Amino acid sequence: MDIPAMNSHLEASYGPNRGPLRPSTHEYALFYGDPRDGGVEVTGGGYARVTIDGDTDWNPAVDGGISTNLMQLPDTTDEYDVDPDHWALIYDDGGPVLDDSGPLSEPLVVTGAGSGPLVRATPRFADSINPLED
Repeated sequence: MDIPAMNSHLEASYGPNRGPLRPSTHEYALFYGDPRDGGVEVTGGGYARVTIDGDTDWNPAVDGGISTNLMQLPDTTDEYDVDPDHWALIYDDGGPVLDDSGPLSEPLVVTGAGSGPLVRATPRFADSINPLED
């Protein structure tokens, strides 16, 4: 598939041009380990998910990838229980649905109270066509 087609696919999945069956919001979550393969969501230290608005928080797709604007997580109250190395997009469909996930560019280390970390979701088209290996 060529890059323009990949970009079109991503924009039909996320952002203001998403298809009618796609969720309008996601929760952005941090995980230690791949959330599709036993990863554990961060707890403690004031961690909380943030909401991504499908109409305003996504940038246009470029080079087979799409990203959100930078988002700030809530201020931290202490260190996180783990150093997250993956992000996940979760939406509610009568229960939580893991829609997409990927690795952070580097693990996020929170060592104590302070301003919440700046994060972004970065889905890539290639990630959606490479199934997990058993």
